[in-house]
Amino acid sequence: HLVRVEGSIVRMGARTRSHYYENLSMIPDVRQINAVDSATRTSIGVLDEDYVRDNVSPGLVFIIRGRPYQVLNIEDDEILCAPATNTQSDAPRWIGEMIPVPYEVATEVADVWNRVVHRNDREVRHDLAKVYGFDENCIQHLTSTIRAQYTALGALPSKRRLVIEAFSDGVVIHAPFGTKVNETLGIVIAALLTTKIGVEVGVERDPYRILLVSTRAIPPEDIIRILRGYTAEQVREILRLALKTTQTFASRFVHVARRMGIVRRDAKISEIPVKRLLAAYSESPVFEEAMREVLQEKMDEARVCEIFERVRRGNIEVLIARTERPSPLARLIVEERSRFEVMGELSEEGEVLRLVETRLLARQFRLVCMNGDWESVRTVSTLEEQITCPTCGSTMIAAVPVSHAGLRNILRKRREGEILSKYEMREYSAAALSASLVSQYGKRALLVLAGRGIGPTTAARILTPGAAENRLELLRRITEAEKTYAQTRRFWD
Repeated sequence: HLVRVEGSIVRMGARTRSHYYENLSMIPDVRQINAVDSATRTSIGVLDEDYVRDNVSPGLVFIIRGRPYQVLNIEDDEILCAPATNTQSDAPRWIGEMIPVPYEVATEVADVWNRVVHRNDREVRHDLAKVYGFDENCIQHLTSTIRAQYTALGALPSKRRLVIEAFSDGVVIHAPFGTKVNETLGIVIAALLTTKIGVEVGVERDPYRILLVSTRAIPPEDIIRILRGYTAEQVREILRLALKTTQTFASRFVHVARRMGIVRRDAKISEIPVKRLLAAYSESPVFEEAMREVLQEKMDEARVCEIFERVRRGNIEVLIARTERPSPLARLIVEERSRFEVMGELSEEGEVLRLVETRLLARQFRLVCMNGDWESVRTVSTLEEQITCPTCGSTMIAAVPVSHAGLRNILRKRREGEILSKYEMREYSAAALSASLVSQYGKRALLVLAGRGIGPTTAARILTPGAAENRLELLRRITEAEKTYAQTRRFWD
């Protein structure tokens, strides 16, 4: 207990001190999960637990280290991945605790944009150089981009003007209001659009624009109706309802639940039933605290309510621009997912397979002569191509995990005619099959059996005469079998 109540006195419990010191910091405690290449068993990167919980599932193809990988399985402390050929991939885009761009900074940036197109070139260059310290290259890039933007849309956004740009793939609301405002505004508009058109509307936002996408066309007029049709009080209520379904709220809820002792600090991702916890604690202090923290730290509720009011009163004009393709500033958010270089299919297959082989050769087995004359723990790389018993010369050598030290006793009982238990019969059958493979294929059989999740039955399927003689083909088959095991392991363990 955290505290003990004795009459009118509250005393420290067994966990009071540890709970205090564990929660002294209010910085969210985010675990990181290792992404592992299933072929080489090497780390290819780390992903935040929040990103994994909300975005990663078996079968997902995502970009890491500039290459596409497919998720095979998610385990407690690692994500098993395999190189993928599909270049239509997501890059890990969980951005964690990024420093937000304030409203004041974003609106000043928009003021600079408008000065670029409405003042003469000499004044613009002077201001950019003297006030903001831009060099000539920066000035040239900024002025050319903003003038191209103005040409494309006929208007630029400001704190008194929103520009809704509609094109074939979605809608971008040019709203230079900063990180928190656009985060809030995007959630509210997307939630209302989803209700209105009956199809889920996805939303991306940055400090200067909001991207809305859906499987159906989003009429920009609907966005104007939303901005003009809701009062500040209604916006507050909609925001709270919509926030409950967001990744931002779910992540913060888990952090608060950890602080309050509902979820263990060392709980692994598979042990946290987030949806059930949200439902069970929907009216609780932990839920209210998570909501309060998200509203205070991630949102700007007051300013969004003010924007709705100003649009309704006509103090902020809203323009619509229809384009065939995204404008220069819209592309900055539309192409968010394609900023990461996709290098396509791995071409250095031989190098990857060499790493696989190195790992397999480092595996140890307990080798047991089926005649019961000899037993030894050996590393695959130290063995000859043909494996024989040094005592009797037999090639029937069983290969079992090092931890299985009871096989010789099982062999003795069988020789003496004793009845074997079901477990002992399974052990004997597996050992006999592995011995048959070792007798026929020698060291190559051990190489296959060294694969993760590959037992004698699977090894027998891999070791067909054609593949057994071809080293690269054998390694390919081992790799495929390991991938299959990684994908199906959760159904068997």
